[in-house]
Amino acid sequence: MCEMNLIKSNYTIFSLESPEFKDINEAVVFIGVPFGKGNFKNDKCSKFPGYLRSYMYGKNIKLKNQCNFKYLSTKIDFEKLKELIKNNQIVDLGDIWILNNENAKFTYENIYNTYKSFLEKKIVPFSIGGDHSISYPIVKALSHFHEQIQILHFDAHLDVSNSELQKKFSEEGRVTHHFGNVMKLCADLNQVKKIVHIGIRDFVNMNYELPQESIVIYNDEIESNLLDAIDPNIPTYISFDIDVLCPSLAPGTATPVCNGLFFSDIVNVLKILPDDLNVIGIDLVEVNPELDQKNQTTQIATQLISLLVNTIKL
Repeated sequence: MCEMNLIKSNYTIFSLESPEFKDINEAVVFIGVPFGKGNFKNDKCSKFPGYLRSYMYGKNIKLKNQCNFKYLSTKIDFEKLKELIKNNQIVDLGDIWILNNENAKFTYENIYNTYKSFLEKKIVPFSIGGDHSISYPIVKALSHFHEQIQILHFDAHLDVSNSELQKKFSEEGRVTHHFGNVMKLCADLNQVKKIVHIGIRDFVNMNYELPQESIVIYNDEIESNLLDAIDPNIPTYISFDIDVLCPSLAPGTATPVCNGLFFSDIVNVLKILPDDLNVIGIDLVEVNPELDQKNQTTQIATQLISLLVNTIKL
């Protein structure tokens, strides 16, 4: 079934309802974005939205009023998530309709236009990628509805690549767009005032020129510096690349980097966020089922989704 460029799945995330878009008023909506061509190392992260739904169905993972979320963490109260469940304000819309034989530019335009249509309603999209390049058209769509945006960027990499070839293309009016420069593209949007990078590490990041909107919170300074870096008055988009985690915890990604964060670190980061932070969208990207080991990364991604949804208050 297809509505507004959406394809319904046999299963849904957390066994949630999957209403028609026209019947949605105010809700958090899961949207799969099964696109991986922005990652030139391995594009099989495109399979994750469907794989995640099948995994949750097979494990009978559901969100219900009586869920005891203390099994995920006793440090977080999960009150926002409980409120969404209670009010039936969290649904799964299915996947963006993406044709594998279309070029990447067409797909990015498709994502942008579809999200722009979605956002005419009061919804908060939670996007399941797919590779990290999908974040830019989503943030671009959000920029039509918010004068200011800040991005909390969880990643092992800065994603601000700007090579000499890319600069030449830019001078010629051509824009290169991939998983390695997605935050550079977001920073170029007038509405994006700040990008707070969390979890960045390794030599690959040392020589990049940071956009002036960027603030890097180094791993050993998260607890001391993160809160001061966040502006609670600016609508906030959360972009979560699974490679921010240590590969021992999340091996299922094409770009693993050692010495990453652990689940407890993410819990501590989310506890630091201001309670009244206006989260306007979230994405979880770069989970590659074909590189996973015994569904370890899919399992941790499922838990992370529960934590991240709990940052949203409608």
